[in-house]
Amino acid sequence: MNGLERLLYLNAFARWKPKIGWAEMDAGLSWVLFSRSGYDVDDLGLTSFLGLFAKPMLGFDKLKLGIQFDFGHMKGGYYGPKREFVIISSPFVRINFR
Repeated sequence: MNGLERLLYLNAFARWKPKIGWAEMDAGLSWVLFSRSGYDVDDLGLTSFLGLFAKPMLGFDKLKLGIQFDFGHMKGGYYGPKREFVIISSPFVRINFR
C-alpha cells in the first residue's frame, strides 16, 4: 500500500462501443487530488495527478469488469514538491442499474 487516498477525481472521457456488445473502452483526461497524510505526519501531504487514462472493459449489459490504466504526471510529497511520471493500474467493476 502506498498510502495515497483520493480526495477529488475529475475526468473527461469518450466511450467507444464496438458492434460486439461485450466489450467497451473509455479513454480521456483525468485530474486527481490525493492525500498522503499518515499518523506520523502533521499536514495533508497533498499530491496531484494530471494525465491520460484508458479503461478497457468486458462483460454483459449490466455488469462490466476491467482495468483502468492512468499515465501521467504526479506532483507533491511530504518533504517538498517532487515530480514524477507514473503509470497507475486499478481494477474495477461497473454496474449499470438502468
